[in-house]
Amino acid sequence: ELRWSAHVSRDPAMMKIFREGKIDIHTATAQALYRGNWNSLSDEKRSSLRRSAKAVNFGLLYGMTVGGFIRYAKLEYGLDLSRDEASSWVSIFFSKYFKLREYHRNIVEFCRRTGYVESPLGRRRRLPEINSENKWLKLEAERQAINHPIQSISSDAVLIALNEIVERRPFDIEECMPILFVHDELVFESPEDDRVEDRARIIKEFMENPPLDELFGVKPLVPLVAEVKVGYNLAEMEELEL
Repeated sequence: ELRWSAHVSRDPAMMKIFREGKIDIHTATAQALYRGNWNSLSDEKRSSLRRSAKAVNFGLLYGMTVGGFIRYAKLEYGLDLSRDEASSWVSIFFSKYFKLREYHRNIVEFCRRTGYVESPLGRRRRLPEINSENKWLKLEAERQAINHPIQSISSDAVLIALNEIVERRPFDIEECMPILFVHDELVFESPEDDRVEDRARIIKEFMENPPLDELFGVKPLVPLVAEVKVGYNLAEMEELEL
């Protein structure tokens, strides 16, 4: 979702991070939040700051309010933030990724005028409540307007990759079978044999290169990256380096 956010917002800082691949975006955000000598920090402190940065990246991606962010950071990451701290982090985030806030404003205004928003692949979502006199219905519609173009293409790109795998059959689908789709993840059931890594590499290749340009004329502005995990069940998955 962060990569597709860079695509739809065309934020230069986000695109630079994803294109260069020198550091991940959570570390980049952590460095902005700290504003000190990053190299002087212990590994433990860096890890702690990076975890805080994940709360910031995922919490503010869809225009969360300061109050909403405080609750989200506590619930999802166990962070206790004062209103001043949260406001400061929000300010730093949107100073670093300034085009993202511009995107938020533009997509909400577009939805107010048209009553709908559209993903880069053309999937529309109608949100008439965005012009409601009810404050809470209006705020929820604004959040969904910001959310839809990003989450829609995130999941659609994965489904398109799965469709390519099923149609092209780069391996025996009956042997290595897709059994679950979770928003932007695919789960396959495979025999435990010496071809597990080969199948995983093929799946990764398809997920990172869905034919979006060929089918929709959409070229991702940043590389798509799929991480691979293997395990005996979903509770015991370990990352597989390919």
